[in-house]
Amino acid sequence: MKRFLLVLVILVVVAGTVFAQASHPKGLGIGVLWRSNMVWGGSGFNGNAALSLKLPSMPIFWAINFDGGNNYLYIGVSGDNYLMGGHLTSNILFWYLGLGGYVGLSTWNNQKNNSGDASISLGARLPVGLSLQLLERILEVFVEIAPSLGVSFWTSGQGGVHFPDGSLGIAIGLRVWIK
Repeated sequence: MKRFLLVLVILVVVAGTVFAQASHPKGLGIGVLWRSNMVWGGSGFNGNAALSLKLPSMPIFWAINFDGGNNYLYIGVSGDNYLMGGHLTSNILFWYLGLGGYVGLSTWNNQKNNSGDASISLGARLPVGLSLQLLERILEVFVEIAPSLGVSFWTSGQGGVHFPDGSLGIAIGLRVWIK
């Protein structure tokens, strides 16, 4: 499985240098998305909202999310470069394939020994999605799946380094493009 994912990532990078970048509006893109992840290793699903941001000066589509509750805090950032894509119907429905990365920080209170625990995770993402671009490409609705593979570092509790660490992410979102 690890070799398959590595070969897939290499093929995407090579293909991305041959094909043009995915077709998305130019300018500042800002919006929201809801993301759910099926975490590998049997941890189940988790989900949260995120800020979606595309700055005109860089080719990266960012997602910034915060999640928290009683004795728990998560801060995460992902950035994806959409390497290839094209239109599927007329000029409003597009597909894309990208390559990106993520980093996340979790802290929580361990009730068993009344101590604070933390984890840092980082890794690679492979987003594949559909983008519906409406109102002369000012409004974008998108849906994507993004398998990820990485490593996480834990303090106390489960302690140590966990590899592989990853998930199958599903996201749906809305962006407004300011040209």
